[in-house]
Amino acid sequence: MAVGLGVMSMWQLVLVAHGETSVESHDNAHYEALSKRRGKSFANVYDLGPRRNLELFFNVGEDSV
Repeated sequence: MAVGLGVMSMWQLVLVAHGETSVESHDNAHYEALSKRRGKSFANVYDLGPRRNLELFFNVGEDSV
């Protein structure tokens, strides 16, 4: 049980670091592939970089209240 919970927790931290939910992760992968086929680039507007995304999620660092 602890291993399963640990894996799920790590996956959620990875998603938070990318600034997306699990549903957005699936959708963004589709849109990224679609953009690549069209010769364009795809950018997640909520992805501020792993460090900044984690700081915002945990409310630490600069601008924390």
